[in-house]
Amino acid sequence: MITLFRYNRIFWFRSLIPRDRNAVAKVAPIYWWVVALSFLVCATASYAERFVQIAAEIQIYQATWRQTDTASALGNKAGSTNQWSVSFVCTVGTNKWQLDGNFSKNARHKWFFDGTNVFNSIQITEAPDERLATNRLGFMFPPLERVRSNLTINVHELADGYPLGDLAVNIPWLAFCSGTYLKRSGRIVPLPVAIIGHAPDVFAYSDETETFDDDLGLPRTVQLFTSQSLHEKSVREVSKAMAKRAPKPTLQDGLRKFHYRVTQSTNYLGWTFPLTFEFAEDKPQELGNVLRSHRGTGRARLFTDSFEPQGVFDVSLKQTVVDRRFRSDTKSVNSILYYTTNSFLLPTNDPALQANYAAHVRRAPPPPAVRKRRARLVVWTLFVLAAAVPVAGMLLRKKQKHN
Repeated sequence: MITLFRYNRIFWFRSLIPRDRNAVAKVAPIYWWVVALSFLVCATASYAERFVQIAAEIQIYQATWRQTDTASALGNKAGSTNQWSVSFVCTVGTNKWQLDGNFSKNARHKWFFDGTNVFNSIQITEAPDERLATNRLGFMFPPLERVRSNLTINVHELADGYPLGDLAVNIPWLAFCSGTYLKRSGRIVPLPVAIIGHAPDVFAYSDETETFDDDLGLPRTVQLFTSQSLHEKSVREVSKAMAKRAPKPTLQDGLRKFHYRVTQSTNYLGWTFPLTFEFAEDKPQELGNVLRSHRGTGRARLFTDSFEPQGVFDVSLKQTVVDRRFRSDTKSVNSILYYTTNSFLLPTNDPALQANYAAHVRRAPPPPAVRKRRARLVVWTLFVLAAAVPVAGMLLRKKQKHN
């Protein structure tokens, strides 16, 4: 459509060329410049990355029950059930994506992947529950008018491009934004019903995945299966301290933990998207003596052409950045904190950010592992001294008698 419109513009310009030969000789160079420029613009537009915006929602059902209960996880009477819906807008291309929706009850969340970093912005929109407004220490939740004007932006250097969220954002990402990640060599599909970055079994499962055959490559079906080796590796990567005390899984290899399936799909601009889909946690999560599982459905309601997503920054709000690109191996520094009025992320070599990071490192204590090694060294030193002092005294006395 765009190309045809531009060609019509060319022919319209051609109709304005005068019939006089001398006049034609003067206008002809301009004409051919316009033709060349039009072809260049058309070629550039054809190679530019395109984006599609999808308005959709998911319904989530959660069941919780005790292992001693005889009732089933679905519709049991002895346990409890909960359900909620999440509405969101997704903008997706082959290298970038953005999710904007009510992923929590009292805040607006945005997730954005720019090809290198994953951003998450949080803006409080409603006051919390009265029971949470004041904690046991007497902390009062600030006035809603004040917190509404604040925007907290978390930045993670994560080229894989998956969100570090819970199932409310993980399921939309899997359905509409995971195509590029699924094409990566050696990738492991993160467990969508877990909190990525915190749950020890996020990357503990092997997968069988079928994708749609196009450039976007969204999944048609995803099945995750238990794996002893992947579970041990996942626990180690999440936390070394957790790896020591985390119990080994009791499930055998090859049991299905989770599945996702597209039940209806549509083709939009040459890409295949899910219209309706379903997901379920086939093996419930064990929380002591309590079991919990999730299932749900999703539906896309509107597809439109879109511009490139603009990210999570909003200069009309007071922006606080938690920049997790800055980490230290020798000090307990996992991020730096700063305010910004920019609508973009500064590079890590920015002098102000480097100075901020250096100040964090100077003030921070060593990490727990280093402190533990130092404490162990002090104990051993005292033990050696305690053992050496009597021996030294004995030798000194013998020497004095000998003299």
